Amino acid sequence: MAHDPHLTDIGLAFQLPCASGERTFVISREALDILGRRHGYAMSHLNLYYAHEAIIHVVARFLAHEEKSALPILIDAPHFHACETIALPVHRPLRARMAA
Repeated sequence: MAHDPHLTDIGLAFQLPCASGERTFVISREALDILGRRHGYAMSHLNLYYAHEAIIHVVARFLAHEEKSALPILIDAPHFHACETIALPVHRPLRARMAA
């Protein structure tokens, strides 16, 4: 279970249990703004975090798998530019994928 998130100078800090243990993350204000604009949300950064908690945690765990240092991991705006395609249905039949 994630610890209570809190605002910092650069964004919103939170902790998650990951395969390598409890990790600290900071999601930048710019990244939260991108997530808010994607759906037209006008709310506080803390509420944006809660509204997008699932996708933020997926990105955080992926980064934790890649980053082995004990330092807090920064989740910045570029991490969410590609996420816009995640919400789109991208299913193609197996034959079409194999032919590509």
